[in-house]
Amino acid sequence: MQLEGYVQLVRDDLSRTAAVGDEATARAAELLSVALESSLARRLQEALTEAALELSGQLEQGSVEVRVAGGDPELVYVGAEP
Repeated sequence: MQLEGYVQLVRDDLSRTAAVGDEATARAAELLSVALESSLARRLQEALTEAALELSGQLEQGSVEVRVAGGDPELVYVGAEP
């Protein structure tokens, strides 16, 4: 799952919201979105981790893990070992 796309969507939302203000408001929104980019990606990873824990709790066997490959997290089912 590529978080970059979701982060960009939030940045776009912030830009559209700031567009109702003046140029200074738009510039402030742009600076904020850049500053919050890594934090937002981290929070999305935390949400995926929580989702994996909830899914794991609903499985009779195995679990769901969040694995990060190339910076992008993915949910992976891990079967129970015999």
